[in-house]
Amino acid sequence: MGPMRWLVGVALCVGLSGAAGCSSSDEGLFGAGGSGGDAGSSGEGAGSSGGACSSPADCPIPLSQCDAARCTGGVCSVEQVPAGTPTRDQIPGDCRVVVCDASGGLVVQNDDTDVVDDGRVCTIESCVGGELVLTAAPLGTLCSEGGGVSCNEDGECGGGVCGDGLLGVGEECDDGNTDNADGCLATCRVARCGDGFLRAGVEQCDDGNANEGDCCSSACVPTGLCPAEQEPNDTCPPPGAPLSVTTEVTVLGAIQPAGDQDLIAFTLPLTSDVRIATFRGSTPGACDNATDTVITLLGADCSTVIATDDDGGPAYCSLLEPSTTPAMVGLPPGTYYLRVTAVNNGVIPAYSAVISVASACGNGVREGLEHCDDGNTASGDGCSAQCRAEEGFFCSSAQSPGVCAPVEFRCNDGADDDGDLSVDLADLDCALGAAMGGCAPGESLYVYRSSDVPEAIRDQSTSTSEILVGQPGAVRRAVVQLWITHTYVSDLDIYLDAPSGQTIELSTDNGGGGDNYTGTRFDSTCATPVTSGSAPFAGCFRPEQSLTLLDGQSASGPWTLRVHDDAGGDTGTLTGWSLGLCVAP
Repeated sequence: MGPMRWLVGVALCVGLSGAAGCSSSDEGLFGAGGSGGDAGSSGEGAGSSGGACSSPADCPIPLSQCDAARCTGGVCSVEQVPAGTPTRDQIPGDCRVVVCDASGGLVVQNDDTDVVDDGRVCTIESCVGGELVLTAAPLGTLCSEGGGVSCNEDGECGGGVCGDGLLGVGEECDDGNTDNADGCLATCRVARCGDGFLRAGVEQCDDGNANEGDCCSSACVPTGLCPAEQEPNDTCPPPGAPLSVTTEVTVLGAIQPAGDQDLIAFTLPLTSDVRIATFRGSTPGACDNATDTVITLLGADCSTVIATDDDGGPAYCSLLEPSTTPAMVGLPPGTYYLRVTAVNNGVIPAYSAVISVASACGNGVREGLEHCDDGNTASGDGCSAQCRAEEGFFCSSAQSPGVCAPVEFRCNDGADDDGDLSVDLADLDCALGAAMGGCAPGESLYVYRSSDVPEAIRDQSTSTSEILVGQPGAVRRAVVQLWITHTYVSDLDIYLDAPSGQTIELSTDNGGGGDNYTGTRFDSTCATPVTSGSAPFAGCFRPEQSLTLLDGQSASGPWTLRVHDDAGGDTGTLTGWSLGLCVAP
């Protein structure tokens, strides 16, 4: 700012002889002499008085702009102009004016009328206290610079603001509102079939695509492939036959008038893990804040609440998911009722409810959260009626249907559990127990293997595997062994969740850019902490959080291994894990 002020000062002194604040050296730059206080004095050369004249035009031009030539009685003279007289040296539009003062000197004064229009419609120019001030024109002011149509809040002529009612650059339409049910969407695009928004009175459905094999055709007319709710259906059981859900069913409905509720009946032919989600209009996958549903799954008696959700899905849509809602896992065959309402007894003009089977126990294919699927719903054969691996069995899904076989899991009872003529630690099924060195006297040693593997490990997601322990007693020691293939193991956070709810942090973000956990054993008695290890992790490591925190807790129930990939670019597979327990009665 120092150099800027100097330049301004020089500019004001250019040609302004005698201006206040200008030194004699400044004036000398332009050949001017004398000061404002001596404006009327005569001198040598131009500006001197005393010459013969017939009019002021015959007289020399005074040196000071605050002096005026006079011709009196045929003789030239110089007299001071009135104070406040503007000089000839002005800068238009600088919000200032140079005038003569009462002493004949030059002074610069603020002039808030000295405004120059910059020619831009979207700015308003004004002078305030001698400074030029630019303010933005009112939002939406019509303009044309640069192909724009209206002024924005920054004082620029642009494409306008979507929703201001003015057709701007890049806008197909602008009706001044954000209603997606009319001819112009809130994005200022012309509404058309396939945009995912239902146009009132024009479209019967709109699922956001042009597919003919789903609920809504490419002409936005229902295909008949997705049933609509059958009114009246606000009492349970609703009229009509229940829908049979073997894979997925989408039901179209509406909550209106205010306070309405819909009840949708469906049957499951097999024990199933079920997912239920609501979406906007007839567009599965699309949600907004207007589709504020509440869903409740009721049992066969129409009154027992199995699970309920408000806005567990995107935006305000609802979601009941097996992975986050345990009640949705292993639903027995039978009839169920889905109740759909609007929050605060509101109105929802159109919604879609998608009921899907994430896994169907007994179809011979391990899917969803199943441990196994041997093609039947009988218990006692290693794979239970709920498709959970039964204690004492290991189930493989390498073929369909899966196959379960007995294993040696009681590793210090002196009995041959699997009939392979190898007992306890001599049986390879008890290899982890042998690595543990057995248990203290009076404790039982159990070794379990996971059946619900392999499980893919995807970027920025969590993979889980579960082992069910049926033996009573208190944990005295716990050891985990696992196998993971992954191309950047420091992406992984690995946890063990016990039946009590206790979580043990086994390893998080260790191993740098190396690959794999290869038969890695986590044991609090190991000498090397996992944080000091390197990939591929092989051998015995002390976990980040001690497994001794589990001592004294109940052994019975589900034990879950969680593997979270917290970065992108590298994926892997949880190929297996085992749990070794020393249990006291």
